[in-house]
Amino acid sequence: MKKFILFLVIILFIKDLFAQTCLPDGIVFTKQEQIDNFQNNYPGCSKIEGKVRIVGDDIFSLSGLNVLTSIDGYLTIGEYSGTGNPNLKSLIGLENLTSVGGDLSFYNNDSLLNLTGLDNLKIIDGSLWIHFNSSMVNLNGLNNIKLIGQHVSIADNDALINLSGLDSLESIAGDFLVQDNQVLHDFNSLTNLNHVGGWVHIEKNPSLENLKGLDNIEEQNIEYLKISSNINLSVCDVQFVCDYLFSGSIHYQINNNNTGCNN
Repeated sequence: MKKFILFLVIILFIKDLFAQTCLPDGIVFTKQEQIDNFQNNYPGCSKIEGKVRIVGDDIFSLSGLNVLTSIDGYLTIGEYSGTGNPNLKSLIGLENLTSVGGDLSFYNNDSLLNLTGLDNLKIIDGSLWIHFNSSMVNLNGLNNIKLIGQHVSIADNDALINLSGLDSLESIAGDFLVQDNQVLHDFNSLTNLNHVGGWVHIEKNPSLENLKGLDNIEEQNIEYLKISSNINLSVCDVQFVCDYLFSGSIHYQINNNNTGCNN
């Protein structure tokens, strides 16, 4: 009897193991119907091995994807050049997702106010790209992210007030780019960030007045520092900037900001 039970447990484990993975070549969702029928079309699938792209003006809900726990490739929501997902108002449906093996990207999602729904996401092995999301006011939903494996680029988000949601972020392995965010006011949510392994590039954020919140970045890992054309930025003397300049590095550009940070 015990041998039979053990055999049954092993069979169920193997069955479950194979049922969890699917779509090694990835999948593109362009219709709401595809998302609604995902669990029927791919029964038992919780781990997508390939890349996932979600784009289309027909898409308004991701609830049909609530079985997903990981995506080995990239996850792109929207498209860089195009209409993206104009009717997608929430990322609810991705609440069980814990890891993305490639880039995590958000482009042209005009109805998204934040990234709530990704609250259990802990790992981004690739880069984080957040561009052209006209209604996004903060990044709430990324609160469990501590490490980003490549770059962070946050640009052209016209309603983005702050970077709340990245409060736990400690390390960016590559570049950190923040550009053309019209009402971005501060970096106060980034006090835990201590490592940037590439460029720090802060440019054309007209509402930004100071760099407080970036104080704890360790200057020795930065490859290039650019702080430019932030017309109201008058306070640049946070610790990492001072340390970087006093280190003797010639790899920087600081210009066209407000008085106090204009050269």
